Amino acid sequence: MRGVTNLTDLKLRTVVERRSIRRSPIFLRLPYPPSLGLSGTAADVAAERYRQWCERAALLLPKFRPRLSGPVEIDLTFKEHTGRQHFDVVARGVLAFLAARGVIDDNNGRTIRKMILAWGPSEGVAVEIRPAASERKFSQ
Repeated sequence: MRGVTNLTDLKLRTVVERRSIRRSPIFLRLPYPPSLGLSGTAADVAAERYRQWCERAALLLPKFRPRLSGPVEIDLTFKEHTGRQHFDVVARGVLAFLAARGVIDDNNGRTIRKMILAWGPSEGVAVEIRPAASERKFSQ
């Protein structure tokens, strides 16, 4: 850098390209979650089962750890289950896991704008996360 007396003599050119960031949907397959709607002594057993489930589910996340920030829509399709099972009890664990792992911002109504829960031909639970409809029209 002979002949340069200070940094203002250097002319650095930086090209900045501005365009919208495409927010692609995220597809995940997770093991069937344990119920979280228990109380009393059963709650301790459920908490341990949930912790073990989180460890197994974390191993199934892609190495690049997908993330979709802002308002989202989520589809959860659970494996047909024999016996009486309530959506809220099994969905709660999946949503808490997704938020704890940073896949979505949070598991509240500000982040999750629409959620579809279904029983279907899935091993465990199939998860689809996409930008909320109001966000898609602005970002694409």
